[in-house]
Amino acid sequence: MRYENLDEDWLNFTKEYNKNAQFKLKSTLKRHNAIDYDEPDWKKVYTPEMYRIINEFYKKDFELFNYEMITK
Repeated sequence: MRYENLDEDWLNFTKEYNKNAQFKLKSTLKRHNAIDYDEPDWKKVYTPEMYRIINEFYKKDFELFNYEMITK
């Protein structure tokens, strides 16, 4: 499951899982954002060195989750 699609992925998972499960799972997630704010555009302040560091640090995550490395 990917966080970006968590609601839809969870619904699909519970539908399939609950077909034969002894203990049923709820098909909805109760989530909320504790802080309601506009996400700043951090890419506006990233330098080429910052891009390099981030891509290097998260390289394995990008590979495992099939994300593209960030670029300006």
